[in-house]
Amino acid sequence: MPTALLAVALVAPMTQLTGTSVTSAAGPSSAKIDKVNTKELRDNVTVGGILAHERVFQRIANQNGGTRASGTSGNDASAAQSRATAGAGGLPGA
Repeated sequence: MPTALLAVALVAPMTQLTGTSVTSAAGPSSAKIDKVNTKELRDNVTVGGILAHERVFQRIANQNGGTRASGTSGNDASAAQSRATAGAGGLPGA
């Protein structure tokens, strides 16, 4: 999978959780430059870490008839995994 497509595939679902938007590959428009310091996030998110999370979700699909689709046990297990991971990372309310 091309790197840009992988980045969109991984970041797009997160934008639904946070209510943020994703800028184009060309970068943000000058009128909408993000003032949030993302250095800590960028320093801590690694390809290895992303792949480890993807392997967990693939294992969940494998254990649930090959799917994590909405309304399936695979989706329920994925949601539980996401809550556990977010809670372990200190996300309030997870």
